[in-house]
Amino acid sequence: MVILGLGGLLGDAACAVLKDGERVGTVTSGTQTPFLKKAIAMAYLRATLATPGTLVDVDVRGRASAATVVPLPFYKRPRTV
Repeated sequence: MVILGLGGLLGDAACAVLKDGERVGTVTSGTQTPFLKKAIAMAYLRATLATPGTLVDVDVRGRASAATVVPLPFYKRPRTV
């Protein structure tokens, strides 16, 4: 699952994914996207929370950062003709 919009914080591997303060997943990788101007991350989540649009928090170095579950591909480049 892809998590989009980490509030500018970069979530890297092993960050906890939280829902209502409870750990519900783990970030496997994260990066900053120059084309979206947001931090994104891939994470394993409980199946019940893997629905696009689900709001979660990611614990990035002790700070909870709001994020949204989005489907893949999370960005589709516009075609130029």
